[in-house]
Amino acid sequence: MYELKYFPSNYMEGRKSFLTVANSMGLEVNTYAHPMKGLFGEDLASDVILIGNPEAKKILVTSSATHGAEGMLGSGVQITSLIRGRYKNLTDDTAVLIIHAINPWGFSWVRRANEDGVDVFRNFIDFSKEKPENELFDQLADKLVPKRMDFLSSISTNISMAMITARHGMAKLKAQIPTGQYKHEHAPFFGGFRETWSNTTLREILRNYCGKASHVIAIDYHTGLGEFAAGELLGFDKPGEPSYEDAKSCWGDDYISVYSRGTTAYEIYGILFKAYLEELPNARMHFSSHEFGTIDESKVFKYMREDHWLHTYGQLDSKVASRVRANMKRAFYCDDESWKNTVLQQAFLAEDQALDFLRAQ
Repeated sequence: MYELKYFPSNYMEGRKSFLTVANSMGLEVNTYAHPMKGLFGEDLASDVILIGNPEAKKILVTSSATHGAEGMLGSGVQITSLIRGRYKNLTDDTAVLIIHAINPWGFSWVRRANEDGVDVFRNFIDFSKEKPENELFDQLADKLVPKRMDFLSSISTNISMAMITARHGMAKLKAQIPTGQYKHEHAPFFGGFRETWSNTTLREILRNYCGKASHVIAIDYHTGLGEFAAGELLGFDKPGEPSYEDAKSCWGDDYISVYSRGTTAYEIYGILFKAYLEELPNARMHFSSHEFGTIDESKVFKYMREDHWLHTYGQLDSKVASRVRANMKRAFYCDDESWKNTVLQQAFLAEDQALDFLRAQ
């Protein structure tokens, strides 16, 4: 059994545990302060630790809470890894960079989005150029997040989705809707109108810590996609590309590209991986979003829609708001011993494989 108590129940608890453990181990923490306050008025930040030789050319990066409400899993993995001393035997040319809470505001407010309603994972497009279009989403945006979340609006949404499904097919609908959209700031999967604080902060972190690296492997922790406790190491490169072949050599059949058949994922616009490619152009690079299933995906999507409704039309200090936040927590975190044990085993294995791969290069 792993130390299940190190999974935080909220951002404040996660940050306190992370900082406490780091300080007890004598690790230096670099804090990137967020300009806003959290749900309980607390300070927000992305906290960063480098373990190993600061001049190491090979670096494993782990990051949590890109989608804020998913931070309880990522934070739990990072805290437990530190407490178990999992990075004690690094070679001189290998280091581990831990980024706790890329999107601290979303973590605190139990939102998948950030303070601007932006899905940070989809925020990495070139905003000086024409933005990607998502015509199917355009047809559904106001139905997915209506002004009233009641029985009649639910019927209207279901009818609209049924009509679009009949016209285009369920496979296209499921693949196209989550790719990202750049028009409807009140709705899910919104990639933003400009670079977010999380975007620019991540880029600064990568330049500061990995600018001289020759080989970087990055694991970004996520939840809410797939079967209960089942993990998938999802990549965003195409079969045949050098980064894809590297990732397959590292993780084997556990690594699946969104361009491959048999994955629960989908192609995405403006993915976070682009920050690594753009800020570390001289590094050999591969990236994985480590996804873990929680509850039924239809419920996950329903709770996401309710969250966007709350922050667009609702009252943030109401009983309804408390219910919505509780449902968001349920969607992206399972307070269940078997779930925690299973996801930790998979997360630790993937990290060990990454470090073994770096050592062998």
